[in-house]
Amino acid sequence: MVDKPTPAGQVLINNNLMTLADLQGLGGVIGGSTPTATSTFGPLQLAPPGAIGQAWLRTFDLSLSWRYKIKERLEIQPGISFFNLFNLSNFDGPAIPFSSILDGSPGSPNGTTSAIEHGELGNSLRLGLGSGVNALGAPRAIEFQLKLSF
Repeated sequence: MVDKPTPAGQVLINNNLMTLADLQGLGGVIGGSTPTATSTFGPLQLAPPGAIGQAWLRTFDLSLSWRYKIKERLEIQPGISFFNLFNLSNFDGPAIPFSSILDGSPGSPNGTTSAIEHGELGNSLRLGLGSGVNALGAPRAIEFQLKLSF
């Protein structure tokens, strides 16, 4: 399986956009992890066994509002919004500290298992409170609102 194209690389070869030699020169093949003498890129690695993936975002948001017409041109609209109504725990948010290099080291997308096993990242991948209601996937938050239209 060394120096074989990835499934996406095979599509490029099938559509005559690149050759296997082109992909090997760019390091876009499955194989070892060290750069070669002729290429600054090393071949791509498979994810290690037991590697964690990005967890899916679980949230249920609900917003309720109603309107009261005070005068012909004045309207009040009170409301309430619930973010993550069922208070579901979320992990691996969009700001997770992944590096952009696929070298299998702790913190790289294909090497996150060992960092968590050794406690370097620990429970820090769990999403927590952010700023205001902009905390995607954070614990339950309630927002009261009052709109005035005239």
